[in-house]
Amino acid sequence: MHSYDKLHFNVTGFSKYQFSKFKAGSFVGNRNVTNWEMHEVFSNPTLLNKTQFYRKVGNNYEILSNFSPYGY
Repeated sequence: MHSYDKLHFNVTGFSKYQFSKFKAGSFVGNRNVTNWEMHEVFSNPTLLNKTQFYRKVGNNYEILSNFSPYGY
């Protein structure tokens, strides 16, 4: 990834289920840190605008221009 003005979010293995099970105010630990980060990005329009989502496909990365955790 060569775009340093963007936040990079690797969604490899991330699912709609993981996103939907997040509970605001609950303990943030190693099992739900990605959920927490995703919720922070999607609840903040400034962060969302600066974020570039991608996933690993084989040995390469694919940029996801229209990523949404709701339909992934």
